[in-house]
Amino acid sequence: MLQSKRLILATLERRLRMRELESMRARVDRLRAETEKAHEQYCSSLLRWGTPETPDYWPVAYARLVETAERLSAKLRGAAVELRRRVASQRFSSSITTATPVGLSR
Repeated sequence: MLQSKRLILATLERRLRMRELESMRARVDRLRAETEKAHEQYCSSLLRWGTPETPDYWPVAYARLVETAERLSAKLRGAAVELRRRVASQRFSSSITTATPVGLSR
């Protein structure tokens, strides 16, 4: 099923390049989304039910590992930015509350 969708998508994309039609663009976009979904389902089922002895298992397993690492890395980068923002905000607010106004101490 996945291979059929890929072949149909390639044909439609070639036709779209030759003749730009809005109706064909919508069809290509829809088929591209369906193909991506079919690929995800294939990979999930291969990892769930496949065995490491099959030739397709390890490329899919490593690709999933890379995707997971990229997602986690992005989350960590976002958390680091948020942490720096919070620390800077706390330093600023604590420096305001602990500062003594000049000229009011005797």
